[in-house]
Amino acid sequence: MKNYPEHMKISELSSCSKISTTTIRYYIRHGLLPKPLMSGKSKAHYTSEHLERLNQITMLKDKGIPINIISEIINGNGGLTVPEGIPDMIHTDKREAIISSAIELFREKGYDLTTVSDIAKRARIGKGTFYNFFQGKEDLFFECADSVFYDIGRDDPVIRDEKNGLRRLWNRALSFFKLSPQLSSHMIDMLNLLRGASLKDAQRMNQVLYKVMNNLIEPIREDLQMAFDQGLVRFHDLRLLAYFTMGTAEYLTYFFRYHADSDVEDVLRKTFEVFFGPLPF
Repeated sequence: MKNYPEHMKISELSSCSKISTTTIRYYIRHGLLPKPLMSGKSKAHYTSEHLERLNQITMLKDKGIPINIISEIINGNGGLTVPEGIPDMIHTDKREAIISSAIELFREKGYDLTTVSDIAKRARIGKGTFYNFFQGKEDLFFECADSVFYDIGRDDPVIRDEKNGLRRLWNRALSFFKLSPQLSSHMIDMLNLLRGASLKDAQRMNQVLYKVMNNLIEPIREDLQMAFDQGLVRFHDLRLLAYFTMGTAEYLTYFFRYHADSDVEDVLRKTFEVFFGPLPF
């Protein structure tokens, strides 16, 4: 049997279990995994218990058992005994697998390059089964959009563990534009898709768009709050400043798309200095 670390970061747990960090967070949110151990405000650690539980979930999924039944088996029945009499129809209950697979693919490839076939393949279902739950790719995207857009710094210790608020915001911007150029482009394109949809179906989509924008704005606002408390930012309305910053990031995405030969760090430094003055680093 392999020897795994006693305490693992989510990236290590993902590597050991062969399950994406997005899916792991999905399981935690829905109570299939216990919450991680916290050794600080932002340092989460996972144990062999989490790895064992992930292996159990994978085993049950491979039998065709849907997530909602797996949750009952693991949490409700106190063990891994599959209740007798579960009908064959459980093999068609794949909605959760479709959603978690779509979240991963939208972040990896963007909306346009992700196909229903891609989602079905990753969810281990037939393409026809997909349409038992969703009208199409767009319908599915709107269902899981708030989970597609989440804090990019949660998994990156360079961002998460930085104690200087302004530098943490710098690290976040650098990661977004320089280390993950495809992700930044995908994110802006998908955000524009949501905005367009909100004009057609305001009653439904404005709520989705609100959740997505909050997922994008709140990490920036937290960075700015830290910088403000440290005397590095003087502007008092930090939420408004976070929106300004996010808007600038969107336009920079287009700038880098059409000026691919630009020095990313140089452009970001000039942009930061417009907002915050000369940087202390």
